[in-house]
Amino acid sequence: MPDLSQFSKQDLLRAVGLEPRLRDYLWPALAVLGVGALIGAGTAALLTPTSGKQLRRSLIDTLSKLGSASQDEDAGKSDASAAEVVADQAA
Repeated sequence: MPDLSQFSKQDLLRAVGLEPRLRDYLWPALAVLGVGALIGAGTAALLTPTSGKQLRRSLIDTLSKLGSASQDEDAGKSDASAAEVVADQAA
């Protein structure tokens, strides 16, 4: 009898006539994409031609607006989404 530890999950699935599901690959790929986007955004923010004091002030303002927008949405006081806050900040 062959040693089953030498077979991969895909080999065993194919042996019984099945295939791996798309979600087996989709979520890890999306996670890597998200982490890459966050790293890229952080790098872009840090490499912008602004002083450190301006950058810190801008980051604090943006994060506080995002936090207040999410609290307002939770309380039902405002329909402004976090994406709108970020778009307003970028403009």
